[in-house]
Order: sequence, then C-alpha cells, then structure tokens
Amino acid sequence: MKKVKFIFIPVLIILIAVGLLFVVFTVKDIEVSGSDIYTKEEIQSYVIEDAYDCHTLYFWLKSRFSKQVDIPFIERYDVALTSLNTVRISLEPKDISGCLKYMGSYIYFDKKGVVQETSEELLEGVPFITGLDLKYIVVDKKLPIEENRTLDLLVNTAVLTGYYGVKAEEIHLVPPDEVLIRIGNVRVELGTKKNLEEKISDLSDFYAQLDGLSGTLDMRKYNESKTGYTFRKETE
Repeated sequence: MKKVKFIFIPVLIILIAVGLLFVVFTVKDIEVSGSDIYTKEEIQSYVIEDAYDCHTLYFWLKSRFSKQVDIPFIERYDVALTSLNTVRISLEPKDISGCLKYMGSYIYFDKKGVVQETSEELLEGVPFITGLDLKYIVVDKKLPIEENRTLDLLVNTAVLTGYYGVKAEEIHLVPPDEVLIRIGNVRVELGTKKNLEEKISDLSDFYAQLDGLSGTLDMRKYNESKTGYTFRKETE
C-alpha cells in the first residue's frame, strides 16, 4: 500500500501542475500585425483550431513545431507570447501585385506574373486587370499569356503604380501593346512600355489633382520637357 501511495502522490502533483498551467496560460487576447486583409477575429478563427489552442503555452509550442495553418494571402506567420494570456501573431503577406477575373473567380498574381491565390472576393487596393482572354490558370504557375511582353507590360504597370502610390482601380490592355489605367472617373492612357516608369512617376506628382475629375488623360507620349499632358474633360 505504501508503494501505491508513493506513486499516486507524484502523479497527483503532476496532474495538478498541468491543470494549473492550463488555467494560468489561457488565451485572453490575440494581437495581430503585418496585414490589413484580416481582422483580429478572422485570424483567430483560422489559427484556433481546437480547445487546446486556447492555451497560450500549447499554442506557442504548436506554432513552433507543427505545420502552420494555411491562411489565404498569407505566406507565413510568427507567434510570440507577450504575457501569460496574450499572443502576438505577426503576418507576412504574399506578394500580390494585381488580379484578374477568370470563370467567376479573382486570380491574384505576384510581380513575376505567378498565380498566388484564387478567391471569390476582390481585395481592396489590388489593381484589377482587364482585356485578357485566358484559356486556363494554374496556381503557382505563370499566367498563360503567349506574349511575354504583354505579361511584362501588365505586371510592370501594376507594380509601378503600387510603388509610386498611384491607386489604379483597373489596368486595361489595349491590343496589341498599350495599356490604360482607371483612377476613379479618369482614364489614363499610358501607351506602350516605353518610358512607362517615367510616365507613372509623373502621374504620381499630380495624382491627387485627379480627384473629382471625369475624362481622359493622354500620357501615351512621355513629356521630357515637363510641360504637362493633355486632359480631355468628359462632356455631360
């Protein structure tokens, strides 16, 4: 009987200690940083998979040594304990340069034209590309555009508008090799890839002045003398 008691007491102590750990290390708050795509509650719904994940120590260990949960548009994430009851999740978004619509879904691609995600939703702030006729798409593969120069033109336009802070709501291919973008009610004709970056840089200088305007801005020919570009106001 004494031997049984000696075995029972340490086991009881261990069980009590484990129970206390689960009580003390309870997730009460999750801090999220690194991306505006999701709310804190949405990230929580992705990463908290079962009741055990509600305990900070277990959740932290699981994030370190187990496969991470797949979260659309997120490349990876890091989990850190900031207190006994608080977890900080730092998100690393995927490189998304633009999107287009194919068979009812939005196809998101990176700066190399490689498809990263498909979704039923259009993310705010991502340039939307039109004017392409695709036969198929494959995730993690380049967009199947026969002419590489066409793909380069569209992707470069998406990347450069983002770099220079120009929020292009739509990027449209004008066959065979010209591009225009839409900013609110203004159509900006950028022409071919020649001097594309210089033209978008110029556009960023007076981008704010386009707010509230309706019409077409002709930037097909780069104005080296910096004397301005022609704007044709839309007639009612």
